[in-house]
Amino acid sequence: MNLATDPVRHQYERWPYPPPPAEDLTAMPQYLRVYQALRDLAPRFWPAGVPREDMDILVAGCGTVAAACVAQNFPQCRVVGIDISRASLDFEEKLKARHHLENLTLVHCPIEDAASLGKSFDYILCQGVLHHTESPVAALRVLGGLLAIEGVMRVALYGKYPREQVYAFQELFRVMGLSQNEESVAVVRETLSILPPGHPLQSYLRLAKDQCTDSGIVDTYLNRRDRPYTVPDCLALVAEAGLVFQGWDVNFDYYPDGPLCGNPSLRHRLSALKDEEAWQAMEIISGSMRMHEFHVCRPERDPATYRIPWNSEKLLSCVPGHCVDLLRIGGTAFSPLWGIGRPAAGNPVVPLTLDQAVLLSKIDGRHTLAQCLAAAGVSGTNETLLEKALPLMRLLWRTGYGVFCLPRGE
Repeated sequence: MNLATDPVRHQYERWPYPPPPAEDLTAMPQYLRVYQALRDLAPRFWPAGVPREDMDILVAGCGTVAAACVAQNFPQCRVVGIDISRASLDFEEKLKARHHLENLTLVHCPIEDAASLGKSFDYILCQGVLHHTESPVAALRVLGGLLAIEGVMRVALYGKYPREQVYAFQELFRVMGLSQNEESVAVVRETLSILPPGHPLQSYLRLAKDQCTDSGIVDTYLNRRDRPYTVPDCLALVAEAGLVFQGWDVNFDYYPDGPLCGNPSLRHRLSALKDEEAWQAMEIISGSMRMHEFHVCRPERDPATYRIPWNSEKLLSCVPGHCVDLLRIGGTAFSPLWGIGRPAAGNPVVPLTLDQAVLLSKIDGRHTLAQCLAAAGVSGTNETLLEKALPLMRLLWRTGYGVFCLPRGE
């Protein structure tokens, strides 16, 4: 691509994003937390176990802080950060020097030319970038070509429905003849300030975290090139790039089991849909998915290393874990009612049967499902054990509260 004429490069040279908050990573713990996904989601990326700890990582479109944060979080890994903006890379270079990040290499390079790096990567992070490229399919295809066979790429794309008013205002500011300069930024701020409390854009503004900075205003309302995605759009993008959609980073929002647990009739109807249809339905019902965050892999990767064997007795050899509280939600001292949830996060409590609550109490992330069932007093043939366990295992997975470690070699 022609860097000299690319409007996105010019934008991020003048308005680096995110706006550099400090020249010290310890002063921006919020960014360090954002780039912990490799650790937090590793059991979902590689349920059969990570390839190795000293991985090769590519941060594609690293902006001002992403690659430095990843290098700081994972000092045992070799991290390469690429970006179209030299201004952004200059700031990352300061962070690299400040924190002696010898494991970080920074390269001025658009995603479309990333093959020139001449190496493969175990993990690629491309967060909030593809939707700014001229051809997201072509860009994703290039990145896919850099994945190792067992590699995983994490992608984040704008969600369509919460941003509909953003695009309406982008059109307004184009009609007004605004450009990417200080005067136009001031006009945008003035326009946003006069919106009544009930204006449709206000729901977006209440959640936006970057509207207080000039770079954030430019990136949102004066951007030269960006597009949003629905669930079907995300799936189509991955397929057209010749990759495999491995899963959502967090399942909770995409399945009805958690969000609609208070409406059994609708929950049951949506649960009968194919996964792709349920995801699409939940996106529309929610209307608030600002970003779609998911992970993909190469088609050559063996599905047995990352697909949960739901309808197979092999599930009994998996090691289940969970990250949710078992809550008493009513009943009596002799006949309590149980549920799972994260009240502190505002998630609704999903009810469990007594048998499910007992089984959940035996799941510790160390023992196989068969061992957990035995500890819960469940016996019988493998077919019977699977029948008893499957409803809870699917519930944990679909609510995002459960993970499964696959036996190596399965």
